[in-house]
Amino acid sequence: MIIDPIGSARKKYRKRVEEFKKKAIGELKYVELEALRRGERIKVRVPIIQLPHLTYGPWAPDVGAGPGEEGEKVFPESGSGVGREAGSEEVDAIYEEMTMKDLVNWMKHELELETIKPGRRENELEKITYPSISKRGTESLLDLDETLFAMIERKILLGEFKPGKDLKISIDDDDLRYRYPKRKYKPYKDATVIYIRDVSGSITREDLEASYALTFLIDIWLKEFYPKVERVYIAHNAIAWEETEEGYYRLQSGGGTSFAPAYEIVDAMFNGRDYPRKTQVRRKIDKDKVDVYIVQMTDGENYDKQEAISSLRKIMPHITRFCYLETHLYGGKDSDYFKMLANEFNTEIKEGKLRTCTIEKQDYVWKAIKAFFGKGEL
Repeated sequence: MIIDPIGSARKKYRKRVEEFKKKAIGELKYVELEALRRGERIKVRVPIIQLPHLTYGPWAPDVGAGPGEEGEKVFPESGSGVGREAGSEEVDAIYEEMTMKDLVNWMKHELELETIKPGRRENELEKITYPSISKRGTESLLDLDETLFAMIERKILLGEFKPGKDLKISIDDDDLRYRYPKRKYKPYKDATVIYIRDVSGSITREDLEASYALTFLIDIWLKEFYPKVERVYIAHNAIAWEETEEGYYRLQSGGGTSFAPAYEIVDAMFNGRDYPRKTQVRRKIDKDKVDVYIVQMTDGENYDKQEAISSLRKIMPHITRFCYLETHLYGGKDSDYFKMLANEFNTEIKEGKLRTCTIEKQDYVWKAIKAFFGKGEL
């Protein structure tokens, strides 16, 4: 039996690193999530606890003997700086870089998020290839090279072609060769996630930053299951408009609060109508070809509750999931609108189509992502 001490030590090392990564991810603050979103690197500190050292047996004459008094250190400390002086001692930790894959795995196993199953497409063609040749086909698919090869092969077999003599081109119907198409259909739908961000006067910078971290987490989670994820950003106070991605992360709060205009923009995107926007192109969402997720983030205060409920009810049949987040970072309780959602959409809540969550701290975004994409009833 061959013993591989290096391989065994490597496995123990990787296991230890993964354990510390899991712990570190669970303690990530919203500012660190923002750093990850911007593409910055985050390193995880892995302490070294068991260092190699000598172990001595029982005392014997002339063993361990030498000058010095009892209690003195055999190897006095050296290289350590005093106060703000520089030191030269070795570090007692290593640093491992955290990857996006580590974050996704942690969300899957530690938060127990669900495995999303994209909706099936209805015979939507993705691409056509021509991997084989056929003797039958349309004129537009005629392959001239393969046809000439077939003609030459026929003439050789019939003895009509001899080396050193000119080849007479005469193509029979049996020589014709056509490219045979193979159609590949898209098996699953893509996803469109619509972020609705309240930027009324009661919204603080902390509210916005917490929602940016949640936006990042939802993006990477949906990308694990969909071939393509399109992001749409809608901002609103008393009015609503589609915002660019760059503008979304630079929003400023101010004004009153109305939810209905934001829902009306979604309805306009479904039906091809024009709407207020800061983007150059009017967006058309084909609700039959994509799974639509809506994530609304607000502090819950709005003055058009009943009108908002009516507008939301109009678009709800076309939505895969509606996620509603209320932030109460400076105290407060669930808003009247939060309670109305529970009463008006009781069936959708039971089915998991509508999910709600409130958070009291910025770092509770883990609670929100689990509420929106966790397994089973929450």
